[in-house]
Formats: sequence, structure tokens, C-alpha cells
Amino acid sequence: NPNQDLTAFGHTSWNTYLHELGHGLGLRHPDEDPNNTAGASNNNNQWTVMSYVAHPGEAGESLLNQAYSLTPMVFDIQALQELYGANLDTRTSDTTYFGAGDGSTDLEYQYGADQMLIDGGDGVNRDVMLTIWDAGGRDQIDASDLTTRVQIDLRPGNFSTIGGLSNNVAMAAAVRSGGRIVNY
Repeated sequence: NPNQDLTAFGHTSWNTYLHELGHGLGLRHPDEDPNNTAGASNNNNQWTVMSYVAHPGEAGESLLNQAYSLTPMVFDIQALQELYGANLDTRTSDTTYFGAGDGSTDLEYQYGADQMLIDGGDGVNRDVMLTIWDAGGRDQIDASDLTTRVQIDLRPGNFSTIGGLSNNVAMAAAVRSGGRIVNY
């Protein structure tokens, strides 16, 4: 398929890689329905890369113009942690998310200066959609460079609106490890 020729973040091909990797790690389509006709409100790419249904804010967009997840999403991370245990090694120190995009090593997902848009490698700017998993440290979300609406919700399993797409940045659901809550 020529639509799968690119390997760029934010492109449909990247979503396909995440989706197929999910299968390889034991994840399945929501509701075990390959056509995702079950109608659940969270049966879409906002919640899982394993769904064939677009993020609600992207409904009606062509496949080549839709925003696609840059990371596994909330349900994917929950399922993988159930299967393999919580990842307690990812980003354990202080982390700033988004920010100015100046290449600093202490910044993750540096899309703030680009208004939370990413070029999927084909010249099409798409909204950023991702889930933050962070295992420790004192962290912050820096949306100071954005001129778009920003609504930040730091509760585990909930979504923030950062950029042009509503509910596009999720906080992974919290897990307990050794009696403490991780990703809180």
C-alpha cells in the first residue's frame, strides 16, 4: 500500500506500525470486533491504537490527513502493563513535556513551538496525539509557546487539550507498584 511507505511520526504508516506491534505484544482490537462496530464511545484511536475508528475530532478527515497516535494510548499502556508489569524505568527524573522545542535533553515531545503540529513526512501538518507515561520525578507540562487553546488535566487516565485537537494528550492510568502509585 503506497500510504504505508513512510515511517514518520504522525503518519498513517506510523499508526500501522504501532497497531501491528500491539498485536505482536498480545493486544487485540476493541471488543474483538475487527470492524469496530460495537459503538462504544471509547472505541477509537483517542483511547487505543488497536481501533480502526478515528479520534472523534478527526471523524470525517481522509485517512491521509488524520492525526494518528505518536505513542500507545491509555488502553494500550494499561493492557501492556497488565500483561508484562508496570514499566518503572521510563522517565524517572524531572521531565518537562512539550516546551519550546529547542532540543534540550530535559524536554519530551517538543511540539510546543510548532503549535502541537507534526509533519507526517508527507508535507501534511497533523495534530499531535499521544499518551504520557512517566514513572517518576517532578514533572511539568509547558504549553507556554502555544497560541491555541490549552486545557490541562493531569489526572491519570484523562485527556488534556493542547493544540488544535481536543482531548489529544492523555495521562496514562496510574498503577501501584510496591505500595506506591506510579504516574501520578
